Amino acid sequence: MERNSKNIQNIGKYSEREYKHNKDVLEVFETEHNRSYMINWDCFEFTSICPVTKRAEFGKIKISYIPNELCLEGTSLKLYLASFRNVRIFYEDIVYVILNDLIEILNPKYIEVMASCNPSEGISVSPYANYGLKNTSYEDFAFEKLKNQGIS
Repeated sequence: MERNSKNIQNIGKYSEREYKHNKDVLEVFETEHNRSYMINWDCFEFTSICPVTKRAEFGKIKISYIPNELCLEGTSLKLYLASFRNVRIFYEDIVYVILNDLIEILNPKYIEVMASCNPSEGISVSPYANYGLKNTSYEDFAFEKLKNQGIS
C-alpha cells in the first residue's frame, strides 16, 4: 500500500524558530493551611536541547517548596516543564531559570530545584539551587541547606 505524503512538509526540515520555555502556563491556587509544609514535585522525564551539540538531553527535575500563600497547580507545572523540550539550554542554567520563574509566581517561603541529567559519555551533572524568603528564617535555612550540599 502506497501512502500519500505530499502534504507532509515539515519533517526533516531545520527550524530557525527561537524556542523558549513558557512560564505563562503556570497556574497557582491559594493555600488554606496556616502551618509551614513542604511540597515535592518530581519530573522523571525532563527533556531539553544541548546548546552545543543540538542533541536532546534527558534527565529529572525535582522541585521542593514551602508555600507562602500560593501553591502550584500540577498540570500547569507539567506543561511548563514540557515547554523546555526544544529549548537550547545547559542543565546548569535550567535550575536557575525554573527557580526564578517559580519565585516570581509563588513568592514561596523556601524553594529548591535540582536537576539530574542522564549520563552522557559516562558523566552526569546534578545542579542545585535554592532560595529562602528575604529577612526571614527561611533565608538562613536556604544558606544552611546550600552549605550542606557541599557549598559554602
